[in-house]
Parts: sequence; C-alpha cells; structure tokens
Amino acid sequence: MLSRRDLLLGTMAGPVSAHPLDAAVAHLDKATRSGEVAAAVLLVEARGQRHLHAFGQARADTVFLLASITKPMTAVGLMALVDEGKLALADPVHEHLPGFTGQDRALVTIKHLLNHTSGLPDQLPDNLELRRRYAPLDAFVAGALRAPLRFPPGSSVAYQSMGFLLAAKIAEAVSRLPFRELLRRRVFQPLGMTGASLGLGGRKVEDTARVQVPDDPGGWNSPYWRDLGSPWGGAHATADSDQGYMTSVAFSPTLGHWIGLGLLQHGPQRVGEHVRAYDPVRGGGVEVEVCDPVFVDPERVRLNA
Repeated sequence: MLSRRDLLLGTMAGPVSAHPLDAAVAHLDKATRSGEVAAAVLLVEARGQRHLHAFGQARADTVFLLASITKPMTAVGLMALVDEGKLALADPVHEHLPGFTGQDRALVTIKHLLNHTSGLPDQLPDNLELRRRYAPLDAFVAGALRAPLRFPPGSSVAYQSMGFLLAAKIAEAVSRLPFRELLRRRVFQPLGMTGASLGLGGRKVEDTARVQVPDDPGGWNSPYWRDLGSPWGGAHATADSDQGYMTSVAFSPTLGHWIGLGLLQHGPQRVGEHVRAYDPVRGGGVEVEVCDPVFVDPERVRLNA
C-alpha cells in the first residue's frame, strides 16, 4: 500500500518537471495503474491556483474514509464547546464521566485526552472482538473508562485513540447532542464541509472508496464499522469537501517550537489575514497570520514547508 512517506519520497526522487505537481501526479498515476493503489485524489491549492486530479477508480467527488484524520475534527468539536464556555480543557475527566475513577484517573484532564498524554491505550485489548460482534460505541466507552493507564497523566506521550473517544463522550454530555450531529452543526456546516460526515452520513459503503485491507467481520469496509461513527477514525469526506478547514496550534518536535496549523475555507485568498487559533495543550488562544502555505508559528515566523 502506498504510504504518505512513499508518495513524498517518490515525488522528491522524480525528474524535474515543468509544473511542481507533475512528479506527484506521475507517481500516483503509476501507483494506480499498477494496482498498488486502487483509488486516489490529489488536491492542492496554492497562490490562488487549484489543482484537482483523480486516479484509478476514483472520481473527483469520491468519498474516502479519513481514519485518524478524524481526530483533529473531534478536537475542533471539543474546542467549539470550550469557546462557548461549556467546558474547560483543565476540567478533570471524572467530573464529566463519573465512571472514570481509580488509579490516577482523577488527574486526567480533557487536555490530556486531546494531546495523547492521558495514559490511556490506543485501542482496547478486546478491540477486534468488539468489532467482530458489532458492539455499539458505548461498549468501547465502557472499556475505555476502566482501561488501565499506561503511565501517570501528563508524564509521557503515547498515541491513544481512546482519549478521543472519551473526549467525544464528554462533548455529547455537555451539548446533549450525538457527537456526529455536534460535528455536523458546529464544524462541518459552519466551514462549508458539505462532503464530510462522521460515519457514512446516509451513504452506502459501496458509494465510497474501498479501504485496501483484508476483509474481516467488523473490519474497515464493513457497514458496521463505516457507520459506527468512531470519533478517533470514523469520518468520511471527499478530497474537496468545499475546502472547509480548521485552525489549531501544536508543538512541532521537528522544528522545536509552536506552530499554528491553519487550514481555512478559501485559504489562498486569506493570506495576510489574522485569525484566532486554539491551543489544546496550553489551554488558550493565540492570534496567527495566514501565510501561503498556511503554516505559521505564534511569533509569525513563516515556515518554508
């Protein structure tokens, strides 16, 4: 399966071309023609120009399962509630989920759930068993509430999907909305992301791009999994989705400082604007300047990446 790293390295290794995207287009075209990749869509917007290419079995409007790209969407849903004053990142999780008790759970905050420092596992030990018996999302929540923490909260970083599951459960309790409906109202609709949904959004699996993994009951291509609406990996969208994007702030270990990640609706036309970004780690807001490409640190030092 062609990974993002393969695509990047293949593009870098390609011959110098008349257009900067020619190498990427050629690489994806080769991968789909060989059958290594069944379907792909490449969308790039820069300097006022828009380039959209479909490959293999894909059309420009093909719907893909986004997998873990769902996580930042979940975080934005939480941050909308933070912005409304309905919860705070420093809130202990057990205040919103009373069943989250024992061990060091009293120390776990919403911030820990969103920045992979809660100590929760990535997946539950019985993850595959739950999926194969088509367990409801609440069964995963019950498992996450009692899952042993791998380290004291805030003492280390370890990728964890279960933190986003509990964060979504908190959002449901606070908003009194199913989380997929919360994302539709607070994230997708306001940003014009008409092609995005948590779960299938009324579609059939056959109307989406197939995930290239072996078939398995409860697996990636099953109607059960696709419509479960897992807040750590269940979002679907087209490559376009009307270019509705989100803005957040994160620490870059590679660069060694904080950067604002600006993915904005009509981003290329908004270069020079100042927008508010949310910092889920430090619990505050920061003003950033939109650059092209739309990456800038809080001190407004433009990144050439």
